[in-house]
Amino acid sequence: MRERELKTYRIEEFHLLKEKCAEEGYILVSASELQGDFLKCLEEKPDVYFIDISNWVDFLKQHREYIHNMESFLDKLPEEATFICEEKSFKTALEIFRYNFTSFSAIDIETKTIEESAEQQEEIKTIKKVVDLSNDELNAFLEFISKNLVGHKKFKEELGIRLKSFRLFNKLEEQKVFSIFLMGESGIGKTEVGRLMHKALDNTSGICKISFGNYSSQDSLNSLIGSPRGYVGSDDGELSIKIKRSNVGLILIDEFEKADNPVFNFFLDLLEEGKFTDSQSNVYDLDGYVLLFTSNLTPDNYKKRLSPELRSRFDYVCQFQLLTDNDKKKYMYKRIESTIQKFEKKLNTKITKEDKAILYGVNYSSLNNLRKINRAIKEKFAEIAKSYIL
Repeated sequence: MRERELKTYRIEEFHLLKEKCAEEGYILVSASELQGDFLKCLEEKPDVYFIDISNWVDFLKQHREYIHNMESFLDKLPEEATFICEEKSFKTALEIFRYNFTSFSAIDIETKTIEESAEQQEEIKTIKKVVDLSNDELNAFLEFISKNLVGHKKFKEELGIRLKSFRLFNKLEEQKVFSIFLMGESGIGKTEVGRLMHKALDNTSGICKISFGNYSSQDSLNSLIGSPRGYVGSDDGELSIKIKRSNVGLILIDEFEKADNPVFNFFLDLLEEGKFTDSQSNVYDLDGYVLLFTSNLTPDNYKKRLSPELRSRFDYVCQFQLLTDNDKKKYMYKRIESTIQKFEKKLNTKITKEDKAILYGVNYSSLNNLRKINRAIKEKFAEIAKSYIL
């Protein structure tokens, strides 16, 4: 038997291992990449390679008929290379490759922890969070939402109570994140809640919004947090990227009912722990964040679609009702007034009373959501705008 050692690492230390390899001139690769040019380079300078066999182990757990082939391939690789494996796969690796490795040990990574790295990043980038608002600031935040969100009086009243409670228990280290689940028909203001909360905190950075209506049913989790190491294109996922880009402690998750079970399980853990690890082993601590989930589900379908365990993780569940005619009228008038002001300022002109009457005469009662009202306003505005532009 050839003298070969397998070293193990903890998943939360993987990005630190990458840094250490880069600093010391080593090349870290997944065993699944050992083909073609990689094999030639490995034969030329085997002592600079760290080869991660974790993917092999995961594969062979399900396809044991290939163990002999993998053993033979592994036995042909230079023993000067360093072979590593994720700690959780160690026992399986020991069983599968018991004839290929003569000793086992843990990699010693003498460097700062991931949590310390995250804290240093926080010092550089200030995240605006509800939990950090003073009493006056929180009241102003709630007033902004109440003033700009059409209808849903009960929700707006309850939101203030819930957020004040969250701020308290977060300071006591009893609650890391606050999750809201809004259900109801499309176009009645659910997503608007997230936009208003983001704007009330800080409108200078992009909103961290994930829409599962844009995801395919396959590999949704990979799209969310990135592909596992060793896969082609294993970059950061959409959630990781948008968290980094936003300065606001808010994540808006739209059309959540269209996600698949692996995604549901991911959020089940995230809402419990208040943090998550992406595919590149970067830890994201969401302490103090608000997570807003929206869905077009009805209450009955909500119970059928989501497991009891996941439903129990949501701190506040609310069904949005269809807007009343009075709500739609207020919204329409506000939108028309805002559009008129922008139009008059941009073109340095004034819209006549007659044309304003036409705009305010839009029949909103037959329109059951805000998107349709917006469309009707735009169509009517386009008609009267011709005489001012030409």
